[in-house]
Amino acid sequence: KYSGAAWIYEKKDYVWQLTQLLFDSDGAEDDNFGLSVAVCGQNAVVGVPKKDTNGGIDAGVAFVIEKKDNEIWNMIQLSAFDGSQRDLFGFSVSMSKNCIIVGAPGKNTSNGDIAGVVFIFERDESDAWYQKTSLRLLDGDRGDYFGNSVSICGNHAIIGARFKDFSGDVTGA
Repeated sequence: KYSGAAWIYEKKDYVWQLTQLLFDSDGAEDDNFGLSVAVCGQNAVVGVPKKDTNGGIDAGVAFVIEKKDNEIWNMIQLSAFDGSQRDLFGFSVSMSKNCIIVGAPGKNTSNGDIAGVVFIFERDESDAWYQKTSLRLLDGDRGDYFGNSVSICGNHAIIGARFKDFSGDVTGA
């Protein structure tokens, strides 16, 4: 119940056609599969921010969806190497060629609880995805929610922190 799904459409001969239904065959209630999605060429990424993992309840994951030559869509699971309870990894996702950015706005940091972290994954020469780095606010505070929105294009990324406070009020960033 409410585990979620995502649908891939392709434009063929000027008509958008459903080509693939995606879901987590191991999904559970309230996983939120498909809360965030992104596509780039023959690849897509789907966020599942409330999926329980070895890291804990609602640690979250993201799935890379790759279309292979035989028209089969393969799903590869990504997670943070230091995933923990209520990180919400996969709350936001974006991709650009061989790079994926994943927001975990619920992640606790040394700056405070729910300060948020963003993870960047890259594809290596063998086509395997690996966690390249993570980003956090240097001046982050408790509750910033850094990573609630992300976008990447080439060598540029933009990351939202909707509860970052610069003026004494919660105004967003």
